[in-house]
Amino acid sequence: MNKIIIHILIQFLIFLSIHGFIVTIIIITKSILKTFKYYYHLVLYLLFLLFGINLIQF
Repeated sequence: MNKIIIHILIQFLIFLSIHGFIVTIIIITKSILKTFKYYYHLVLYLLFLLFGINLIQF
């Protein structure tokens, strides 16, 4: 019985940590986009370049 409870708690903690991690990334991304409003297109362009380079390598 205790093993089941511990297992459920571990699953819940994993879920919470993953959820928290995703929320943190979203918050950080939003704050970055607010501060870099004018650089938004530049950031997108750089990401596109990096992604394109990675695609060419594969």
